[in-house]
Amino acid sequence: MNKQILLFCMSGLFASLTGAAQTPTHLVFSFTNETTQSFLLADKPEITFSGANYVVKSSTVETSFPVSQVVDYHFVIDNTSPTNVREAASQTNDLQFVFLDNAQIIIKGLPLTEKVYVYNLMGTPLITAGADAQGIADISIASLSKGMYLVKTNGRTYKIVKR
Repeated sequence: MNKQILLFCMSGLFASLTGAAQTPTHLVFSFTNETTQSFLLADKPEITFSGANYVVKSSTVETSFPVSQVVDYHFVIDNTSPTNVREAASQTNDLQFVFLDNAQIIIKGLPLTEKVYVYNLMGTPLITAGADAQGIADISIASLSKGMYLVKTNGRTYKIVKR
């Protein structure tokens, strides 16, 4: 029931926004710890519930977080037109994942000293990377086989699929 209400409300909000001159590009969740997390609408994020958690699954990432930690969620229009991924990363404080040619993950919006860890599903650490001075971690996954992996950073764990 809650899932149906949430999806109905979000689809109604999205429908009302799409009638405007500009179309929203991101779904943004705001949290009680004053951080945000955005999802690119082009990746078609699906929001469901599992117990007391929101589960957001898109074509590029899957994550979950407690409903109690969500202050609000809203759609935003990205008015910037960056010429490359690094430029886009410097224009936002949201934590965002970008996948390039199934061989590279770029995580934008990280704290400067934040580490990013990539694990296989058995929990074996495979890759460790750090954020650069712009809060961007650039991780090559070209050597990894097709399959599912866990990416842990900024206190959250994400499931990714390399195809």
